[in-house]
Amino acid sequence: MSSMVMPVLLSLCFALAFLIFSYMQETQVSAQIFEAAGARFLNSPWRQHPKSTIYDVRGGRQVYQWLEQVLLEQLYMETPEDGSHEAYCTKSHPCRLGEGNANSDSECSGPLIAGRRNCPSRLGSRRDCCQQCVGETCQEQIVPTKEVNLTTNTSVPDLSANCADTLPPWLSLFARWKTGDLMDEEDPVNVSFCPERVGTARPRGLMVGRFNRALMGRISLKRRKLLNADSPVFSNAYGKDTTSFGVYNYGKGGGFNRAGAFVEILDFDKPKKVTARQISELKRAGWFDLNQGSMVVELMLWNGNVELLTHIAFVFEHQFSGKTNVQVRVSSLAFNIHDFSLVSSYVRIFTYIVIIICFVFFFRSQVEDVSADYRLYFSEPMGYIHLATILLCAYVIVCPGYCSDFPLHARVVIPAPLPQLKGSIKRHIVKTC
Repeated sequence: MSSMVMPVLLSLCFALAFLIFSYMQETQVSAQIFEAAGARFLNSPWRQHPKSTIYDVRGGRQVYQWLEQVLLEQLYMETPEDGSHEAYCTKSHPCRLGEGNANSDSECSGPLIAGRRNCPSRLGSRRDCCQQCVGETCQEQIVPTKEVNLTTNTSVPDLSANCADTLPPWLSLFARWKTGDLMDEEDPVNVSFCPERVGTARPRGLMVGRFNRALMGRISLKRRKLLNADSPVFSNAYGKDTTSFGVYNYGKGGGFNRAGAFVEILDFDKPKKVTARQISELKRAGWFDLNQGSMVVELMLWNGNVELLTHIAFVFEHQFSGKTNVQVRVSSLAFNIHDFSLVSSYVRIFTYIVIIICFVFFFRSQVEDVSADYRLYFSEPMGYIHLATILLCAYVIVCPGYCSDFPLHARVVIPAPLPQLKGSIKRHIVKTC
């Protein structure tokens, strides 16, 4: 009887430790972030008649349609554009010359002031844009140089004269440039300089779901080799095509899950039109033709309120039957998971120790049983169940940190749903662990 007490207690401790560990993984927060920022890519249709979502994609051409009609539109849906009545020009992101709509001088960068119905025609004649200040009431600006500090008046009566094609000689005294333009100090001829651009505001971050910033994206492509068949309609595919095409080279060990792929990086700090042009160039280069065997589109989101990094991967695998298998994989990483200023970090480390000790005990017990009589061990069904349990526990403990190219502590997979289950995202979430 006493020999059974220790295994039972260890099993109970093992279960409780795993329960506490799972509770502390903040999977509920990760699910909420996905619903706020990622569910839109699943529910939004890329075609209205018939209504088609991501799970109805068939082939590379429709993958491109989904990228163009859903991914880009939903990513940049909350980003204000130049000329918007609200949110484009703010105190934290002041506008530059000719940008708007600006409601006050504090929403304009540097010495610029808010004008009155002066925006370019492309933005609308009724909008107010930032313009140069004219007159003696303009503020003075101190320009630090290597030798002295220059005090300049920010009044600009003639914009064309101040934005000349030659570099003023006193600008070479600058300790560092404050504009976004690169200037050649050795050959300062034909350099455009406008004093309104000194102190350019920092670039805007692409926000998704209000509080989640899209840091970057990545597209991974695997191509097929096609062999001409006797029929003029069909081609036979064989193997994987790693031959370079255009300016794109195959990266061995690169791409999604380090499986090797043609890789294209998306910079979300750039405007929507730049990203759209980049994807259009991929289409012209042949990324979405019949050679597309599989494609993975990845997004990296950061939520500073909960210090959680979320990785979303949209996986498209094309079959020769004409069907495309679609999966959405979501991974998350908490940056405060080992913050030793928090009590929860010590509790998490304690659960690590308990789980490892219990696993070592169970593993040792199974090794002893096999060593005693391996024929008897494998002749009973419980032997195989015990072995499968040990292997599964080892996978759960080790794999989350090493089986992916994205470091994570919580992972979920959202497979293509059955038609009757399309209305609920929560029903499709399956924990891999």
